[in-house]
Amino acid sequence: MNNPRNLWRPDRSQLVTAGLAAAMLGCFLALVYVPDSRAARAATQKLQQRQAELAEKMTQVRQLPELVDRVARLKPEYAADLDRIPAEPRVAEFLRQVADTLAAETIAKREVVPQAERVGPGFAEMPVEIKFEGTFAAVFRVLVRLEALDRVSRIENLKLTSVPDGKGTMHAEVKIVVFHSNPSGQEAVKSAAGLGKAARS
Repeated sequence: MNNPRNLWRPDRSQLVTAGLAAAMLGCFLALVYVPDSRAARAATQKLQQRQAELAEKMTQVRQLPELVDRVARLKPEYAADLDRIPAEPRVAEFLRQVADTLAAETIAKREVVPQAERVGPGFAEMPVEIKFEGTFAAVFRVLVRLEALDRVSRIENLKLTSVPDGKGTMHAEVKIVVFHSNPSGQEAVKSAAGLGKAARS
C-alpha cells in the first residue's frame, strides 16, 4: 500500500506557473473577451438596425413606380382644381356661364347678385344670389346645371314658391357659393368690392 506521503505534490515553481496562467486567463477575459463580446453584441444590434432600415428603403423603392403613376393620374385633377380655384377672380366669366345656363332654359326674368367674398384658408369664395322664374321642370334643370358648374362649391340656400296666377310658374331664389380666387393680396378684395349691384335682365 502506497504511503500518502509518497503521492505527487506540486512544487513551488509549478504553483507559481499555475497562478500566472490563471492570472493571464483572468486578464484575457477581463481585457479582451468581455469587451469583445460587448462590442460584438453592439455590432450585431447595429447590423440588425441597418438591415431593418435597408428593408424599409427597399420597400419605399418598390413603391416608387406606383407613386409616379399616381402623380401622373393626379395631374389632370390638380389642373381641374386650379380651374375651380383660379388665381384671378374671373367673376365676369362665371356670370356669363350663369347667364348662358339661364338662357338655355329660356328664362327671361332673372336677377343675379354677386356678393362680397369670404376669405377661407388658402382660398376665397363668393356667394351669388340668383332669382328667376320658370316652369317647375325648367327651374329643376337650371338648378342641376348650376350645381354642375366647375367653380360651384355648394348651394347654400334654396327657396321655391309658386307664382300666383302664374299658370304653374315657379319663383326660385337660390344662393350658390363659388370659388372666387386664391387670395394673394388686396387685389381680389378690391375686384369684388364693386360687385354688390344686381345684374338684371
